Amino acid sequence: MYSIFLLLFLCSCGATKLNVATLPNVTQSSASIPANYSVAMVLPKDRNRAMHRIVNQYGVTTFTLREGMMFESAAVSVLKSVFHNVHRLSDKTSQNLIVVLDGALEINTFFGSYSTTIRLALLTPDGTEIGKIEARANEGSGLVNDEVAIYNAYSKAINNAVQKILHRNPEYLPQIARLPQKKIAHGASYGTGFFVNNMGYILTNKHVVTDCEALSVDVGQQRFAASPVVTDPNNDLAVLRIDYKSPNYVRFDPSSAQIGQSITIYGYGKQNVESNSPERHPSLSTGNISYLGDTQHIHITAPIQPGNSGSPVITLRGTVAGIVSSTVNPIRYQEETGALPQNINRAIRSSIVVRFLQTNNIVLPELAGDTTGGIQSPSIDLTQTQIAQQFEPIVVPVTCH
Repeated sequence: MYSIFLLLFLCSCGATKLNVATLPNVTQSSASIPANYSVAMVLPKDRNRAMHRIVNQYGVTTFTLREGMMFESAAVSVLKSVFHNVHRLSDKTSQNLIVVLDGALEINTFFGSYSTTIRLALLTPDGTEIGKIEARANEGSGLVNDEVAIYNAYSKAINNAVQKILHRNPEYLPQIARLPQKKIAHGASYGTGFFVNNMGYILTNKHVVTDCEALSVDVGQQRFAASPVVTDPNNDLAVLRIDYKSPNYVRFDPSSAQIGQSITIYGYGKQNVESNSPERHPSLSTGNISYLGDTQHIHITAPIQPGNSGSPVITLRGTVAGIVSSTVNPIRYQEETGALPQNINRAIRSSIVVRFLQTNNIVLPELAGDTTGGIQSPSIDLTQTQIAQQFEPIVVPVTCH
């Protein structure tokens, strides 16, 4: 009997991913907490790694679902649809409010439904509990291994919990009213960008320009306001534009990456951790391309620092093989492998960058046949000093205010 229902369940259609903006009362219009509050989200440690295993009548696991990842994704989506400034709680963050979340999942293979239970607690910045609540939701599906249905069910339950505790629970209103009413301001954050043509277009990472009230770019001693043109969250790419036409810009070579190849990182990574000076200076590091098995990234051994996000990965011929994006999380890597990572940093491949720019009609003069500007490819390898000299007017610091 179980097998028959399981077969029927598998032959049906799966759920369509929910847009959280369509959930009832998802806006903050009637809530007592301003939408611009700084909200810290707390999830149980390693919650995003939790798996839900479906076992048949013989005790054999038939499906393994990424339940924890769907839960975390739903939590971030719903909270960000209510509050504009949501971040993970850490000893380096400040916040007006703390939201603690956990949840549980049940799958009914007989009726083809996913049920979630959410436990949500609100805390003041000093950790005093304001209130807590439990909420449930269901999502129908035609698949027994439907991760989208898990995401939808969690999104509905989290939204229900948020709305109940913010809108429909008058016993919590006095405590909420006593919270600081002023938005906690976070200091500026920094990244790197570089000119891709002579029209004022600058490439950087999407995470560098996220949640910014304003953006600025320094070119020499001049500061320019920057406007986002287009972003690609999946590949962590963003294009900015400023009112400055740089005669110097990069040349991409999508086919240049080779394992073992020497590369240079030139950008605005923070070097002096003891300095509080707002002035930023370029830095240079060297290494090699160490791994090409990742279809999205090249892995590099060159050291990177905070602020290096968006820096070009430069070959010895002066071409750009990628854009610095991230480094391996050492704590998570050690938990998974039992060893600390050494020199594992990632850069988005230039082939992906070029496709992103061309898809969004950002002109690349070198690829369009215009070789009157930019960096000309030398016939011999450049020295590190020559690379620094050539890229100094091309690479710029990006500030998120």
